[in-house]
Amino acid sequence: MTDRAGLDAYILQCQASGFSRRQVEEALLRSGWVREDFAQALERAYGQEDKSTFAKTPRKMSYETVVAAQVQEHMPLTLAAGPWPVRKILVEECSQTYAPIQPAWRWVRGIGLAFLLVLFIIGSLLSAAAIGWLGPLALLLLMGPLMLAEALETWKVLDTYRFSLQPTHVFVRSGAINAHYHLLPYENIQDAQMDQGLLERVFGVASVVVSTPASEARIPFLKIEDAKRFQQDVLSRARMHKHMAE
Repeated sequence: MTDRAGLDAYILQCQASGFSRRQVEEALLRSGWVREDFAQALERAYGQEDKSTFAKTPRKMSYETVVAAQVQEHMPLTLAAGPWPVRKILVEECSQTYAPIQPAWRWVRGIGLAFLLVLFIIGSLLSAAAIGWLGPLALLLLMGPLMLAEALETWKVLDTYRFSLQPTHVFVRSGAINAHYHLLPYENIQDAQMDQGLLERVFGVASVVVSTPASEARIPFLKIEDAKRFQQDVLSRARMHKHMAE
């Protein structure tokens, strides 16, 4: 993925997570980008800027302050069009996690892989009976990449799922091939709920769902005590940040 594509993805993720245009713009400026490099990406994500509304928006010490501090600590600032320091922040955040995902989650993910294998076997038998060996071959070419991707996701799920409490937001990363990032600002968090479905009750674990007006993130298969502690920590930080913003 190119730096420019990564920049577009980062701005869209920030917009979906509830960060304001001003927060994203100042974070990028402090990170070494020049305004001309990201102006079009901001317009695609936020639309045409309303100067009068933008000028009246109160400035808050939020995500851009954290980005600026960590970038200065970990990476020299340049005005070239190349480096994307925000990616360094994501790498740093991905190296830590609040609590481990329980190994049973890998077996649950394996159910999807087993279902694909069953479909492949049945489809191969039916197509072989209908048109000969070309049927299974075509099915292998069609379903092979999908099964390999699902196998890799299942195998690496415990190593790639990371979530943590950052100074201004909840950070969640998932996915081995297509990584998904959630940055949920505390001041925008509406709720953090514990959830126990049938499989979670069977394995004696729980999930936590953190939601904002723009998005939500689910942290699956935690120990009950870890899930309760994480839920309480998220809600207490959300209350504190909302109180500070008033």
